[in-house]
Amino acid sequence: METQEEPSKPGRGFLLTVGVVMILVGALIGAELAVPLQPGLGGSNPPPVGGSVLMPVGVGSSLQLNFAPRVVTVFLGVNDTVTFVNADSAKHTVTATDHSFDSGDIAPGAKWVHKFTAAGNFTYFCLYHQWMQAKVVVKDPSTSGVALGTIPTGTGSNTNLGFSPKALNLVSGVNNTVIFSNQDTVKHTVTASDGSFDSGDILPGGTWSHTFGVGSYSFKCIYHSYMTGSVVVKAP
Repeated sequence: METQEEPSKPGRGFLLTVGVVMILVGALIGAELAVPLQPGLGGSNPPPVGGSVLMPVGVGSSLQLNFAPRVVTVFLGVNDTVTFVNADSAKHTVTATDHSFDSGDIAPGAKWVHKFTAAGNFTYFCLYHQWMQAKVVVKDPSTSGVALGTIPTGTGSNTNLGFSPKALNLVSGVNNTVIFSNQDTVKHTVTASDGSFDSGDILPGGTWSHTFGVGSYSFKCIYHSYMTGSVVVKAP
């Protein structure tokens, strides 16, 4: 009479390993689901960074929620593009009160990008949820007490390019805040030679601003040693 072998039962070590793997997989999935939608992040070609406005989860059904942030300030020619991201489960619109712009329906999970071409205060609302109201403040750098520093396209691969302008001469209390705009396709930094300030990575399309006190400052990009610049701030 033939005897049939019973399949061997997995050992305790095997079961423990499987259990650990399942716990780790579950934790990873949970972590992924818990990550909030972040405007302007991800992808090899991120949208222009100027301002990001979120329509948070539940905003379509809660009077306590609204566009976030309620006020965004941008500068013409520097970071004048705003990305509106709908993280809610309902459709929304971004409609100017003066009818100068209208997104149309922004479906759940979708986004709408708008470039502002004139200075001013632009209030807007959602057609479907009247309590949702917010504002974009667009300033002209030439009349707003700021100076501009640009990182042109191609700077990261062309040693003949660099910060533009290379030297900034400013007056304290007049225009001693500088907005550095990265128009290149690679990341850069604005790092003080004496370590007094450091922008960290400025991603393509991104900006970084810094207010300088009276004095002379030299800076560089830590990724491209040929990129150097200076700021001189004088008392008024």
